[in-house]
Amino acid sequence: MSSDDLVIQASNLGKTYSLYRNPRDQLAHLLLGRTRNVREFRALDNVSFQVKRGETLGIIGRNGSGKSTLLQILSGTLRPTHGDVRLSGRLAALLELGAGFNPEFTGRENVMLGASVYGMTEAQIAERFDDIAAFADIGEFIDQPVKTYSSGMFVRLAFSLHVHTDPEIFLVDEAMAVGDHRFVQKCFRRLNALKESGASILLVSHDTTAIKMLCDRAIWLDSGKVREMGNAPAVVDAYRNWSDDIGAEVIASRPEMSSHRALRIEVPQPVLMNLSGQEVSSFTHGDHVAVRIEIRNRAVPAGQTFRVGFSLRNNRAIEIAGSNTDIAPLTVPVPPTGGSVAVCMEFQLPLLAGGRYSLTFSIDSKSDADKATTEVLMPDCIVFDVDERVKVYTLLGIDARFSLEESTSHSSADVS
Repeated sequence: MSSDDLVIQASNLGKTYSLYRNPRDQLAHLLLGRTRNVREFRALDNVSFQVKRGETLGIIGRNGSGKSTLLQILSGTLRPTHGDVRLSGRLAALLELGAGFNPEFTGRENVMLGASVYGMTEAQIAERFDDIAAFADIGEFIDQPVKTYSSGMFVRLAFSLHVHTDPEIFLVDEAMAVGDHRFVQKCFRRLNALKESGASILLVSHDTTAIKMLCDRAIWLDSGKVREMGNAPAVVDAYRNWSDDIGAEVIASRPEMSSHRALRIEVPQPVLMNLSGQEVSSFTHGDHVAVRIEIRNRAVPAGQTFRVGFSLRNNRAIEIAGSNTDIAPLTVPVPPTGGSVAVCMEFQLPLLAGGRYSLTFSIDSKSDADKATTEVLMPDCIVFDVDERVKVYTLLGIDARFSLEESTSHSSADVS
């Protein structure tokens, strides 16, 4: 990759804050250089990455992991303690709620001021103002001071302004978290349009599904460090598994996933079959499929039951549909130690866009007194293809019935 293709180059970025026990210690440190009762907090620790033109990069991690600090450094509102950032392109940044708008000015006045800051001429602002106002859809509030706005109204106007300035680099920090569903969908469409136009986008969000849908790559930050970076679905799945593991014991069936844990059950690789019992890897719309899973009990106490479930994912690792034995419903008893129980799942393949899909399975053991704990998580362990003979242009088609009826309207020739 040539340097001309890169719009962001971040090298060894770090941000360190000094924490003091009380204001006197802070004053002594500033005036006298005393370091007693002073400790350092590294909000960002040697973070390096590159973003190429037209790429969308997601940033995920728990609160306090350094996500917002990173975007503030990239936008220039915060200076790093060490490291270097190089940007190539016109930047727009939608960060903290309220940043960049004067609360005493009206929405119209803030749009005029903000657009001029991004280098737009008066003629360009006048030409695009109606589109900005229409996208924000806040009605007569456009001529009211923004200090009277709700958080949702504010983010509508801020987002609309930024995406209409034709940014080449767009930084977004949880901007859609306060929007209603209709506006969030409109934002997604606009971000996709920006991406198709060649803009590069950095998106910070706790909505990991949105990261999968919008982003090419993702960075997982933990305690200011890059814990994982790569393909967005893979990084999101790793983060989700780690997040789930914090509050519950997760025991995996695969040796490479469970080197530090004692297996309590064992699940051989499931197979995908048609209703004739033949193992297959390609389907058409409406096919009936079956999966057989055998669960071998190693150490689960007697008197409990298993909950077996599956989810269907597309090639972006977006969960489209799924089910489990609680929904069915079916009680799956835990066999005696050393014994096995087999569970068969049958379902009709929904109307899917042509492409590659996978099935993820999970098995919980539970008792009447205890909450279920995940014993086995088998991500994407079955992969199959759906042909494209029937055109479906959405994630999931609806098996609707269409028919022709006699028209009740009259043509002009019937009118005397």
